[in-house]
Amino acid sequence: LKLLSAPVSVSERNGRLELVVQDMKPGEPDESGRRRPVPVEGSVGRLEADTIITAIGQQVDASLTGLLHIETTPKGTITIDPESFQTSNPWIFAGGDCVTGAGIAVTAVGQGRKAAAAISRYLNGKPPSGTTRPFNSSYGERDHAPRALYRQALPLKRMSMHELTGAERITSFSEVCSGLTEEQARQEASRCLRCSCNTKNDCTLRELATHYEAELVPDPQEAHENDYIVRNGSIRFERDKCIDCGICTRTIQETRNGDIETTILTERCPTGALS
Repeated sequence: LKLLSAPVSVSERNGRLELVVQDMKPGEPDESGRRRPVPVEGSVGRLEADTIITAIGQQVDASLTGLLHIETTPKGTITIDPESFQTSNPWIFAGGDCVTGAGIAVTAVGQGRKAAAAISRYLNGKPPSGTTRPFNSSYGERDHAPRALYRQALPLKRMSMHELTGAERITSFSEVCSGLTEEQARQEASRCLRCSCNTKNDCTLRELATHYEAELVPDPQEAHENDYIVRNGSIRFERDKCIDCGICTRTIQETRNGDIETTILTERCPTGALS
């Protein structure tokens, strides 16, 4: 391993590859305290190799940023609006390695998709940021959640798994951590408050709230004393999510004998009150 070395050039010599490397040293700390490597003057080395593999990708050519009047960060990456990927030049959007630095392809692809949506909005005369964030509602801080939420979980201490002592570890190849027993795992699972919404990914009410840019205004005086969760077999009812739309009641009434699959009720519930 040759640390703090930066490749300068690659050439072929006598049937082998020759890599010219520049020795580096930590520079002065920046605003974040990070010491960016800088070249050591007059310190250049050569390495011979049969094969050279580029493991960290290629460097972005940022020579056009000044010509296009695009602002950059101290690290040389392009400055963007994180919501729209719009640069300081309103007609240019950026994403991928030129924004994040060396990264993986899936990140660049994901940013490209979001930037494409922002570009479409901008070309149609709309704010490029748009309403990209889905509507979310929350009780807030954990200690501010309604007391009814805590009553559904047992007040138990966190389970700790058995670990080998230091003396046992140096005399064998046994697993250091044995894991939890079935009983311990069940007891640990019973501590879960299950505060996440089971239908957050396909909630009709959430989609509408996102589309119409609904604003959640919490009432600090609301005690949520009537919030409760009822579980009966394979279905769960959360009263605080119910908006009394009556869809579940009408669905049951549409059947002749009232015998209906619970999955139909949960699929038709627009708010996730039934799950």
